[in-house]
Amino acid sequence: MIIKPNYRSLIFSDLDGCFLDHNDYQFNHAIDQAQKLEVLGIPLIFNSSKTSSEIKSLCAEIENRHPFIVENGSAVFIPKNYFSCRAHQKTSTLHYEVFPFSRERQHWLECIDILKPKFGGDFVNFNDLSLDEVIDLTGLKKDDAIAAMDRQYSEPVFWRSSQMRRTKFITSLQEKGATVKQGGRFLSVGGDCDKGTALIWLRQLFATELSINPVNDLAIGDSENDLPMLEAAQEALLIRSPNHTFPNLNRASGVFKSKKFGPKGWTEGIASWLQRHKINQGEC
Repeated sequence: MIIKPNYRSLIFSDLDGCFLDHNDYQFNHAIDQAQKLEVLGIPLIFNSSKTSSEIKSLCAEIENRHPFIVENGSAVFIPKNYFSCRAHQKTSTLHYEVFPFSRERQHWLECIDILKPKFGGDFVNFNDLSLDEVIDLTGLKKDDAIAAMDRQYSEPVFWRSSQMRRTKFITSLQEKGATVKQGGRFLSVGGDCDKGTALIWLRQLFATELSINPVNDLAIGDSENDLPMLEAAQEALLIRSPNHTFPNLNRASGVFKSKKFGPKGWTEGIASWLQRHKINQGEC
């Protein structure tokens, strides 16, 4: 399939275990491919459970000036003047227009606190941890751990107990209106939103603002919380993990799996996608 002039290609990518190595958070095996996408004019849109502080820092480091999606679809951050951004209720920061899809973190902290008498010994959540404890639990460097703790819409929970207790905990939170997603390390407690809903909204914004249709998009992920965006995109790239099996998709077509792990698999999969669609400079 050759990309037509009225197509616009987009890549929506998870971070941990995909662009970033699961163990040391390095991206040296993915940066060249990311830079190639920029040359090709293909927006690389990070769609992660990470916070806006974490993703802003990464985007600044690799000179990515495109929109991104935070905290499992809780909000879309769009650089000012990227679009006209007329749709959806928004707030503004110095450099971004922010489009939230979830209630703020404090609400979900209150829901979790109510359950602590019953489940308190089964888990720890970020809000109750010191900086040093977060560093120990995640392996993040100090500045990165501070950014990870700067949450706005959700709360990570590290589960320590049995699967049966976990199921009861999740059910209790769902009864309070929370959505609970399993990431690479943590349960994420937040609102009725996900990476797929945010992808669809942002993809439509690209189509509307740039008068393009259809949009050729690829979603990249490796974990259960990536499933909604992997189902929503035109094509899905599953990144092989050394720590768990591929997540189970409902779709049968347009699904590709990397042979390599983490960032190497990310680079391999995107290279195959570019080749499959015959995307060369000036054709995207």
